[in-house]
Amino acid sequence: IFVFFLDFEGYPDNNKFIFKEISLFNTRNRAYLNYFIQTNPPKNQKTYNWLVNNFHLIEHSYGDIKFKELLKKLQCKNHIYYVKGAHKVKLLSKILKNNIILNLEQFGCPSYKNLSEPPIKLLCKYKKHHDCDHCALSKVNKIAYWFENENSSEH
Repeated sequence: IFVFFLDFEGYPDNNKFIFKEISLFNTRNRAYLNYFIQTNPPKNQKTYNWLVNNFHLIEHSYGDIKFKELLKKLQCKNHIYYVKGAHKVKLLSKILKNNIILNLEQFGCPSYKNLSEPPIKLLCKYKKHHDCDHCALSKVNKIAYWFENENSSEH
């Protein structure tokens, strides 16, 4: 069994969710992975423009992997993914059918703004994210750090 912490950013477009950034922390080898997905121009320009300019800053033209390729990597059997929030659990459960998706909020995980900063700050390869609060890599780092500190007395 492989256990990962996962977070993502993206935007809604015509009743679908378009994934733009997916970040993981692999608990077995303690490695962080950060992917940016190649996407087509969005149909819903108003929502997209707001998210790019005011939230996650990721333009549709930026990407290093196709979603189908990344999905193959994520859909392996016996993976457990910890994510934060019921909405993210719902979205991931639709695409990662053979995996277990667990909501960290059920384990008492606080809001992102109330999570402690890990001692090591990770720098996202997307330079616009270096000071962005909505970088999936930064959020994965925070939730993994929180979880490990919360459960360190049990090991």
